Amino acid sequence: MRGNMNKEEILSEIAFWEFLNENEKNDIIQHSDIKEYKKGSLIYNNLNECLGMTKVIIGKIRVYIMSNEGREINLFEVKDRECCVMSASCIINKNNFKTNIIAEQDSTIIVISNRILKSIVENNIHVRCYIYEIMNNRMSEILILMQNMLFNDLSKRLSEYLIKIYKKNNNIEVTITQEEISKNIGASREGVSRILKKLEKENLISILRKKLILKDINSLKAEDTAQMEFISTASHEMRTPVAAIEGYLGLALNPSTATIDDRAKKYLEEAHQASQHLGQLFKDLLDVTKADGGNEKIRLQPIELNGFLLKMIDFYLPMFEKKKIALNYDYLKSYRNKINQIFYVMADTNFLQEIFTNLVENALKYTAEGGIVTITLSGNENEMAIFSIIDTGIGIPADDLGRIFQKFYRVDSSQTREVGGTGLGLYLVKKRTEAMNGTIKVESVLGKGSKFSVFLPRLSITEYNRQKLIWENTYGAEKM
Repeated sequence: MRGNMNKEEILSEIAFWEFLNENEKNDIIQHSDIKEYKKGSLIYNNLNECLGMTKVIIGKIRVYIMSNEGREINLFEVKDRECCVMSASCIINKNNFKTNIIAEQDSTIIVISNRILKSIVENNIHVRCYIYEIMNNRMSEILILMQNMLFNDLSKRLSEYLIKIYKKNNNIEVTITQEEISKNIGASREGVSRILKKLEKENLISILRKKLILKDINSLKAEDTAQMEFISTASHEMRTPVAAIEGYLGLALNPSTATIDDRAKKYLEEAHQASQHLGQLFKDLLDVTKADGGNEKIRLQPIELNGFLLKMIDFYLPMFEKKKIALNYDYLKSYRNKINQIFYVMADTNFLQEIFTNLVENALKYTAEGGIVTITLSGNENEMAIFSIIDTGIGIPADDLGRIFQKFYRVDSSQTREVGGTGLGLYLVKKRTEAMNGTIKVESVLGKGSKFSVFLPRLSITEYNRQKLIWENTYGAEKM
């Protein structure tokens, strides 16, 4: 143990200590234990009762889960002077997280009894927020791991891991077993062995029993930077709203703010906005996996595009008024009774709605108060119906225009980062437009604004009526 530190000295390093009253401090001191574990010792598993909050005094502990195949998958490590709440999860949830904690080194930890911690969390808003913050930070680490598993193939994950070790040790020789590698990147030992042999055959590494020699660092570094940028961004985007949800709701539900006064209302509103952002991030991730995996269901039906746009515009009018941005669309109404000007298309209504929503909300985000957004509907000689959303916003740099629809790509600008985003919206717009046999184009001038145009195959009135009849016979009046 560090010097002759007693329990109070160790506990006083925890961030919430200064917000405890004397009785709470004494209770924690009395109901905490200092424990020592040898390297490899199991500290906690999900079959045990809640252990309590742990703080590492000396050493390092590892939190992991077991796969269905019995393989260890590392979640994160907790080092000297850091805290872990995974073994105290039942203070928030009825069920324990299905995690295991093992000593990675000879370790000394202090454990705060779950029973006393639960009581203090219920009555002290500062402790509650601290617990939420730690949990959300750890969840963000886990989410990064999940995203790596989801979006990065095994070869890339392995290469990134080897480069990480190289950077840490500044040595091309890496002493590590295949089993250790498989645990740290969440892969089977067989898969790791296969990729290592492939890298060796490509003369990128040499394998010598428990030692790897990295022969070509630059080639190993040839990774998809856009994905790395996405992982970094997603980590930030998730941490912030999750912490906000728990923090603001915790404050709002505190007895001192139990009545819904203006202050509590503000907390709840902030939490609601944060939850919406988090929900959108999860939705985008799910939608991307479906789109890339070819698992998205699409139902094309005949749609009168002008009427569809008018309904969407009516929905968004209050948002434009709230932000004091002018919306030009009136002339679309004049098309309603002019058959030759009405554009019929085959489209999935859900896809079409999400395309419109994404483009309009982008226009709202990137256009300042007093700006103008114009929505147009037209056609061309190639029998395409075209609706365009034109804004007077910040615009897109010329160098970025060719990549704006790429997965995970985000314009590297302080202005764009201020308004957030997942880097997936425009990618999904393109995928869904193409799924409806259409195309999307963008024109933009930095500092002046952007124009996004969606092209969809136009139906003749005769074909529209035929498709409408088929649809009604198949689905009835659904979505018509």
